[in-house]
Amino acid sequence: MRGLLKTEIKKAFRSPWFASAVLIGLACALWELWDCARTFYKPGGWYYICKLSMERNTFWSSPESFTLYNSWLGFSESTAHEVFFRILPLLALLPCGHNISEEINGGYVKAVVPLVGRRKYFSAKLLASFLAGGAAVSIPLLASLALTAAVVPGLTPLPYASFDAIGSGDVFSAYYYTRPLLYALIFIGVDFVFGGLFACLALPVALRSEKRVAALAVPYIFLLLADAAKGFLLNINYLEISPLDILSACRYGATRSWIYGVWLVVLVGANLALGLWKGGKRDIV
Repeated sequence: MRGLLKTEIKKAFRSPWFASAVLIGLACALWELWDCARTFYKPGGWYYICKLSMERNTFWSSPESFTLYNSWLGFSESTAHEVFFRILPLLALLPCGHNISEEINGGYVKAVVPLVGRRKYFSAKLLASFLAGGAAVSIPLLASLALTAAVVPGLTPLPYASFDAIGSGDVFSAYYYTRPLLYALIFIGVDFVFGGLFACLALPVALRSEKRVAALAVPYIFLLLADAAKGFLLNINYLEISPLDILSACRYGATRSWIYGVWLVVLVGANLALGLWKGGKRDIV
């Protein structure tokens, strides 16, 4: 099992599709960095205002209004942020989803499964997909946090000086105004987990369709439809239920821990029941 898992992980992380997903995410991070630097350092911008305030010993503008923790890719309300979180499931699916259908419906599985067993093969495939998908979405976010830290000061946001939509009842909200770096890292970890689970959705689809594009398109379309459904339900207690928007550290609707729990149950259940269980019973002859 260890050798098989090592092989699957190497295949996933050495795939050109993994590199492509990371590069696309990094492009979004650089786009966000450019917008952030241009906004912060432009004439009359936040840097100028804050410097003038300190020179005159006035506080008509608080530096904490514009800080690292509301300017990086995972938090800001920029176009780059919106694009990244709309394509996040696709970035997660790319490393393994592009060839998983070919392996399952081709000769590779027929050669490997008799040697290691169905359950071990599909377990290794799911774990490798999870790790590669999570890494593909979290690496750009980590890079954005580090690069933005070189441009914008990492001041702790102040509730009375901040324009950020972080309510007192939101998940992890207490950390945002006390330990904002931990808050950012927690959401990067959340995105890693969900990105990995998104990537695993390619397996259940590949077990039911021989078309390679289906393993990418079907999970992505499903998540986009779930995201679109929030428009009908967002007004119910103003809760954010989109599986994409709950991954952002800054949201328009309030979040609760049970919303994350529901989506975790749905995604884990779909991957185990429709992926591992179905794969373990698949006839490869």
